[in-house]
Amino acid sequence: MAGTKMWDGPLTKYKDRINDIKRGSASIAFNVHTYNTRIVPVFSYVSQLVPLPNTFHELFGMCSAIRAPNALRESDYYALHKIGGPKFRSISASCAAALFRTSLVTVTSWPLWIQQLEECAKQCLPYVQHSTGIISPPPLGH
Repeated sequence: MAGTKMWDGPLTKYKDRINDIKRGSASIAFNVHTYNTRIVPVFSYVSQLVPLPNTFHELFGMCSAIRAPNALRESDYYALHKIGGPKFRSISASCAAALFRTSLVTVTSWPLWIQQLEECAKQCLPYVQHSTGIISPPPLGH
């Protein structure tokens, strides 16, 4: 629940900036530049800690920033640069990269934590629970 709430601010800012693009009468090249530099980075801070919500593309996909969202599939937009068009950045890829980078660089001991958790589970939990792959104790009261 807290992770979902962390996305409220960036999603509001995203919607506001998308609406700014829609209200403007700029060229596609300028809109893509604005999208890549002012919209995609909105997600970078939160995505270091919390994955992008699964519903993001259903609700706010990149096509909402483009004037003709039904003209191409979303994957086609990311390939336009191959035929001389603008190059879009992927919000999903940027968020996944930020989350991975943070876990790899900032929290370097996470593989050791998993090893410690698995070892503790082997030693302390009932065999039936550990054999099913559940390596944490049940909630209190169960």
